[in-house]
Amino acid sequence: MILPADVLREVNDFFEDLTKFNINHEFRELNFSRGNRNYERILKRLEGLNLPDPSLLIFQSLTLKEIKELLTQIMCKIFGSNYKEKIQFLNRMIRLENINDPFEATIEEKFEGDILHPVNVFISNQCKSIQVVSTGHEYVHCFQSPYVTTLYNRKINNIHYKELLSIIVEYIVCYELSIMLKDDTLLAKHDLIRINHDFNQAQERKASLAIEPKLNKLNPIDRDQLKSYIEYQKHNSFGYIISDIYATHLFDEYLDKPETLIQIIKEIIESDKCIMDLITYYNLSLTNQEVIGKYNAKIDEVSKRKVL
Repeated sequence: MILPADVLREVNDFFEDLTKFNINHEFRELNFSRGNRNYERILKRLEGLNLPDPSLLIFQSLTLKEIKELLTQIMCKIFGSNYKEKIQFLNRMIRLENINDPFEATIEEKFEGDILHPVNVFISNQCKSIQVVSTGHEYVHCFQSPYVTTLYNRKINNIHYKELLSIIVEYIVCYELSIMLKDDTLLAKHDLIRINHDFNQAQERKASLAIEPKLNKLNPIDRDQLKSYIEYQKHNSFGYIISDIYATHLFDEYLDKPETLIQIIKEIIESDKCIMDLITYYNLSLTNQEVIGKYNAKIDEVSKRKVL
């Protein structure tokens, strides 16, 4: 197996950043046998899912102007009116691309010294309602851009938590958007998208691990590249899946006491709090049965649905 050039570049960049910035990448949650067992059970569940195709989902069409207006309204409702200027600044970075999946969005960043700054936000030119949700996700990454290099361990704490704030805000934006658009199917559609993403992560991890028995038959260069790829997939899948497990629990906390959760998120973005403060405050772990139970219940619910 030869890795495509773009995949090899992604893997190399990942490990170069870990080394350059001494980023913590320990599997903290898996140090406990019960947490390890719970994660393995979740992986098995995800690997065996037979989900509806998210590409068949139908979303309301919007103009780019409407997407920007909704983003401004919702993100200011979540974070406060003092974020309006930041949101409008990011709105001006949006670039429409020919992307098949309306949920797909990415940011482009550039270095100024050791600090990253967002310069473009790429979204699909389909302009559907779900893009308000995925773009809100990327905006939270933009908020965290200053912390993903030399300040990584101090603020984000572990490579596996890079997606956590973005995914929980993604759930919140979806909820608030469903109210604004009076769309009572939006949350269920988003759950399908998110579980399908976890399913893909679990499948990619499984496929990469299947390569291990064949490594000894390869030349040293190919063997080393594939060993790095396998290790990368372990980290990548774990980061996305653990973030969704935690975000599922945190979304319920938002519905119960929104001010408390949002205040902690804002303090992570703006002040000396870090993601471990959030994890500790809500007792998030793979050994917490309430946390695990909520995520398994979501898998159950999504598995029963037909395409909406």
